[in-house]
Amino acid sequence: MVRPAIVGVAWNLATFLAVTVLVMEGVGPIEAVKRSGGLLKRTWGEQVVGNVGISLVFGLLALAVILVGGALVAMLASVAAPLAIGALVLVVITVTAIALVGAAVSGIFTASLYRYVTKGDGGPMFPNSTLQQAFRPKR
Repeated sequence: MVRPAIVGVAWNLATFLAVTVLVMEGVGPIEAVKRSGGLLKRTWGEQVVGNVGISLVFGLLALAVILVGGALVAMLASVAAPLAIGALVLVVITVTAIALVGAAVSGIFTASLYRYVTKGDGGPMFPNSTLQQAFRPKR
C-alpha cells in the first residue's frame, strides 16, 4: 500500500515539468520526462509547495461552495423541487469553474517555474523573489 504511493509521488515529481518541456523544447515524451527529472535534480523540489498551496486554496473554495450549495439545495428541496434542481446545477457549474481556474493557475505557475529554472526569469506573472522561494538550489 505504501510502495505504490511512494512510486506515485516520485512519478509526479519527475514529471512535474514534463508537459512544459514538451511544449517549450519540442522534444518527445520520454526525453521530456528525463529533462523534467533533470531539472528537478538541479533544484530543490519545493515547487510542490506552490502547487499544493494552489490546490489547497481552490479545493477549500470548492468545498465551501459544495457545503453552502448543498445546504441551499436541501432547504429548497422541501419548498420547490425545480428551485432545488436549479441550485444544484448552479453549484455544479460553480465548482467546475473553480476547478478550471485552479488548473489554469497551476499551469501558469508551472510554466513560470520552468522559465525561471531554465532562463533565470519567471516572466511577468510571478516575481523572481516568489520563484526563488519555490526553487532553491540543492545544497
